[in-house]
Amino acid sequence: MAATKVFILCAASLALSVAAPVDNLPVLKELKPEVLFRTTPEAPFVLECATTKPNEKLHYHWEKNGKPFDLNGGKDITFRAHEGTLIFKKPKESDEGLYQCFATSDEGVASSRIVSVKRTFVDIPEHTLKKHRPVEGRPFKLDCGVTKAYPQPKIEWFRQGKDGKIVDIKEKRLLESPEGTLYFTNVTKKDIDKDTMYVCLVETPASDEKLVAAEHIIEDLTLTKEPKTGELIPQYLSKDLTAKTGDVTMMYCIYGGTPMAYPDWFKLGPSDSRINVNGKPGDRVTHRNRSAGRRLLITKTLAEDDATYECVANNAVGKPQSHRIKLTVEKSAEFVQKPEPLVLTKEGQDVTIPCEVFGVEKVTWTFNGKPLSGKTPSGKGLTLSKVTKKDNGYYGCKGTNKLGEVYAETLVHVA
Repeated sequence: MAATKVFILCAASLALSVAAPVDNLPVLKELKPEVLFRTTPEAPFVLECATTKPNEKLHYHWEKNGKPFDLNGGKDITFRAHEGTLIFKKPKESDEGLYQCFATSDEGVASSRIVSVKRTFVDIPEHTLKKHRPVEGRPFKLDCGVTKAYPQPKIEWFRQGKDGKIVDIKEKRLLESPEGTLYFTNVTKKDIDKDTMYVCLVETPASDEKLVAAEHIIEDLTLTKEPKTGELIPQYLSKDLTAKTGDVTMMYCIYGGTPMAYPDWFKLGPSDSRINVNGKPGDRVTHRNRSAGRRLLITKTLAEDDATYECVANNAVGKPQSHRIKLTVEKSAEFVQKPEPLVLTKEGQDVTIPCEVFGVEKVTWTFNGKPLSGKTPSGKGLTLSKVTKKDNGYYGCKGTNKLGEVYAETLVHVA
């Protein structure tokens, strides 16, 4: 009788046809691609590695940057009981690196994805309250004090009165750049208040609280006798940028001047043909996002967004201005078909482990933590013909490109 071809199904349904003690087969939990930590004594962190069900019979070990990782006697780094999870009790900068966990059992050697462990930090120089007297009706900006950080922090501006209360800035003339600078399209008497500060607040994983990076007061305006021409002045224009599929992408087109301009956005096609992409509130692509048109928001970047964009600013007084931005979209590695963590089968059957990855040229496979040999996967998966006990073990599927990788592992249990 010809061997029956077996495709991966959920463990619950396969267990009905396989007579084997499979209630507690060791399958590793999926790990996040990145773990952040702080180098402060009061902020220990963990690097998880454990099975989906408790299992005390496994032997765990780790690699760091592709080499065996030594816990140095367990003084500052220890294992969590009955797991491979590492506890970093005294984090330090040298703990950064690429980590991979391995768990050895009677089934074989399970391996996790490679996890990037990185220190989170933010550098904010000491600052003092700055007072300003900008020119009435002219463009102006306030700087925020963030210099270096990882990851990129969230920067917001607020107004703060003498009572300490912080109020959100809801003013079309004001917009912050990605780096945190607050731009005024033009300054008016409404911006003057000797008792109210403009405060730049930084939200980052490096701190439990929002951090103050700058404080400014506009105490008065400087008057000028120069004629008001209405000309638009570039303040912040995005340069060409690269994004990956799935990202939130923002492009900026901030011009100052009086009266204020509300830019329109176009996606350029063949022969510089224009497609209006202003969008409506809530659209995937829209300039209607509390920015008075000066920011184009793409909430989920797709490959089709790869193009040149043009913003056109016109206040009907000065000369119209335009600016072009080339957006290059790179494909993230992403599973089209992801293998299940467990497949149960019998000797003599054929087993197919599906694994198809979008955005990569090649998919690589491992068996029990080592490069797979003796078998030829296809672009859509790996087929094991007439399996025997020797095929029992862990099969890892990895797709990699310059933006990152995806990884999944399947335990094939042959009864």
